[in-house]
Amino acid sequence: MKTFILSIAILSFFYGDVNKVTFPMSTSETKDLLIIVTDRSASIKVSSVPNPQEIKILKTYFNKNLKPKTDVLLMNVDSHSGSPVNNEFIYFKQAKKGQTGFQSDEDKVLEKNLQDMEDRKQVKKMQAIILKKILSNHQASNNTYLIDILPKISEHSKPYSRVYILFISDMLEDSSRIRVKSFVNKKSAESKGAIEVMKLIEDYGLNSDALKKVQSVNVLVPANTNPETIINVDYFWQIIFSRLGYRNKVEWQTSY
Repeated sequence: MKTFILSIAILSFFYGDVNKVTFPMSTSETKDLLIIVTDRSASIKVSSVPNPQEIKILKTYFNKNLKPKTDVLLMNVDSHSGSPVNNEFIYFKQAKKGQTGFQSDEDKVLEKNLQDMEDRKQVKKMQAIILKKILSNHQASNNTYLIDILPKISEHSKPYSRVYILFISDMLEDSSRIRVKSFVNKKSAESKGAIEVMKLIEDYGLNSDALKKVQSVNVLVPANTNPETIINVDYFWQIIFSRLGYRNKVEWQTSY
């Protein structure tokens, strides 16, 4: 049984009250996009007991990838992963600049420092909102549609310069497409992955550049996942991402 024991208590570990924080719509300025995909299948459970290792992994990841001028897209994976109701944006809105007339060098430095400070504050608030939403109660699903969110990721990536993806999942697809579990070897996993790529191309019209803007793909495997259920699954997903334009290695981390 896969158990995801990230806790709502993490919020107090990182941040204070964020219930009243909202963000406006994104502007047309060049930004990056961070996509966080959370597995909402029945076997992924939220516990009130925090997991220090998972806290550490998430904190490190956010510090590295959630920067100013980065919008966030939260995607829930369940039986209806492609539905718009499963996608929620949290937009970064840079604070308005102060003085617009003549500025001395000292004034410019001061303004930049103030701007950086405001940007960091907003990023911190965004992180808190993200964690709260990830850890919120949800209706568990009996299926896991991971593959079918890839066309959505490609579509949402178009306005952005760079895209970063974090999966909080064991990556075991359980859908009408395929039921993924441990593969006997690398060749078998890659063969199955290649077949799914062809299906995606046929079903959605994707091409080999569909995920070319993606800079990194990270997978955080939920705590207490049975390692025997995900043997060689990384090769399955690597071939899928690579053949859709992703040029780097899919990085996997576990907290067990």
